[in-house]
Amino acid sequence: MARTPKLTSSKGIFGFGIVADIIIGCTCIVLIIIAVSLSRMYFYTQKTDPTIQEHVYGEYKVLEIRGLLTPQECDEIIAYAQQKGMYESDVLSYGSSSGTEVMDQYRKSKTAWISDDENPITMRLALYSEQITGLPRENQEMLQVAFYEKNGKFNEHFDACVFEDKSFCDKMNNNAGQRRSTLLIYLNDDFEGGETEFVNIGLKVKPEKGKAILFWNTDEDENIIQESKHRGNPVISGQKWICTKWSHVSAFQ
Repeated sequence: MARTPKLTSSKGIFGFGIVADIIIGCTCIVLIIIAVSLSRMYFYTQKTDPTIQEHVYGEYKVLEIRGLLTPQECDEIIAYAQQKGMYESDVLSYGSSSGTEVMDQYRKSKTAWISDDENPITMRLALYSEQITGLPRENQEMLQVAFYEKNGKFNEHFDACVFEDKSFCDKMNNNAGQRRSTLLIYLNDDFEGGETEFVNIGLKVKPEKGKAILFWNTDEDENIIQESKHRGNPVISGQKWICTKWSHVSAFQ
């Protein structure tokens, strides 16, 4: 007659019994999953809890995102841009011999460009832009950091290319199609003036350190959205710092 096999030990791997070991093992797996989820959440929020306010004008929306960056992160981006070096901002001007020219009467500022891989904060902004717009990261330009001194400004303009010459717009956009979305972040607020004003809808956004605004420049067919026309009002006193992430229709090289 065959004998029923006997377990040589009932203590299990951890020494608490087989059933207890199963419970412990399952608990460990759950804790690992929770830890991974929390780490991803921390990566996206980085000690901030952004709140989003919608400004609705018919079918057009401008999102005001408070607390996207911490004050420390804002200071770090400014310091990194200063270390890298700031240069006079160029404005792409149709018909100019070089393709770009500094137009002091139109835009008065200095800029620096930071790639996603250079800094963990810029990478986080790239991932956030991808998440909130649904446009892939490869469609984004590098992060532009801009610095405006007293009287610094950017007159009313569209972020998308408005010229009818397709070859000119292709050059401006590196053959990536139009700038679909703009994510603009205010890096300080210890100055007067410098509001972002959407001239066709009467919206004026006051800078707040760590706050961002998100708006769309074109529709899915790359038609210019007239409500997106905006300007950076002159800085009355102090210095203004912002950074911007633009996302295009296709991959930006």
